[in-house]
Amino acid sequence: QYLITAVEDGVGIMQLHHPEKRNALGWELHEQLIAALEAWAYDDVVAAVLLIGNENYFCSGWALDVLQGTSGDERTRFTDLALRLMTALYDYRKPTVAAVAGVAPGYGMDLANMCDITIASENAAFGSTQVKYAMNGFYHGLLRKTNTQRARRMFFTGDPIDAREAMRVGLVDEVVPAGPLRVRLAEQA
Repeated sequence: QYLITAVEDGVGIMQLHHPEKRNALGWELHEQLIAALEAWAYDDVVAAVLLIGNENYFCSGWALDVLQGTSGDERTRFTDLALRLMTALYDYRKPTVAAVAGVAPGYGMDLANMCDITIASENAAFGSTQVKYAMNGFYHGLLRKTNTQRARRMFFTGDPIDAREAMRVGLVDEVVPAGPLRVRLAEQA
């Protein structure tokens, strides 16, 4: 429902598709991403996984309505689900690529950071915005791609950076022109 999956030329494509929430990760999208990763983990047809949003937003982060509407055990269950997704991506047995166009704040950036490779469109923007909600991001994912000083600055301030700065500091492996990102990736493959 909120995730479009396809396999093209050995690449498992997971396209976040919850436009009403700008691809925010709620219960359903978490579960669908985890299920797709589990289904492809030992599927020999899938050699790598591509995670993509749309041209205006990759993933707007946590579904704030879920966070505001939960507490206690239910909140713990939700954060455990998030940890399960981050671990599944980070430890995935096949290469993972995040193709980021548009905004990827907070948990959206974390999602991209857990992938092995991140390619960004020129219109991409990243930020560890959880601090603005008195929450912590996945510091390890940020730290694994950039140096300690930059990771701490982003983690503590929540200030956004554009695609070029993200590439300069190591969050992004490549910046491609804005436009149909999925088409550009197919051309490069």
